[in-house]
Order: sequence, then C-alpha cells, then structure tokens
Amino acid sequence: MGKSKIYFILALMVFVIAGCLQTAGDLKGKVTDSAGAAAGAGVYVYITENNYAAATDSQGNYRINGVALGSYTVRAVSGTWTGSAAVTLSDPPTGCTAPETQADIQLN
Repeated sequence: MGKSKIYFILALMVFVIAGCLQTAGDLKGKVTDSAGAAAGAGVYVYITENNYAAATDSQGNYRINGVALGSYTVRAVSGTWTGSAAVTLSDPPTGCTAPETQADIQLN
C-alpha cells in the first residue's frame, strides 16, 4: 500500500472520530398542569442560561434542538402558571448520535 493511501486512511479515521464527538444535543419534554394533564399548545418553554426556547404543541410536548452540552434550568410559563426542571445534557454512551434528554415540567 502506498504512502498516499495510508495518509488518506489515517485522515479519514481522524475525520470520522472527530465527527462522533458531540458538542450539542436535543432537549425534549412534556409540560403538564398541576393535576398532571397535558398543558396544551402555546406554553413558552425556555432555558434560563441562554436564549433557546420553544412552544408546546397541542399535547404539551416541546423540543429544543442544538443545545450545547451542560447543565441548565428549563422553565415553562403559561399566564401566571410556571414550572421548572434542572437538566444536564451530556455525551451519549455511543458518542456518534446527538444526545436527547427528557425534561418534563409541571406548572404550578
């Protein structure tokens, strides 16, 4: 095997390994009311440490994509009702798929 093929294979391996290192993940969850029922559409959900935010769908589900790995407080607000959850996004065990973290929030 020629040197150029070896260098190509090594470069390809470095590229693949670097591509598996995750720096961001997805945060998803369900917002419920104080009785545990789905809060419904339009609840504002945001991460207090940055400006990432989403609104819930009709089932009370939300999803925020591309959040940097780390620890955060996620808050939900609907009128005078609020709730929060502490969450940590970290590398998944496989390393090659974006981490997906569940953070459910109950409004009080």
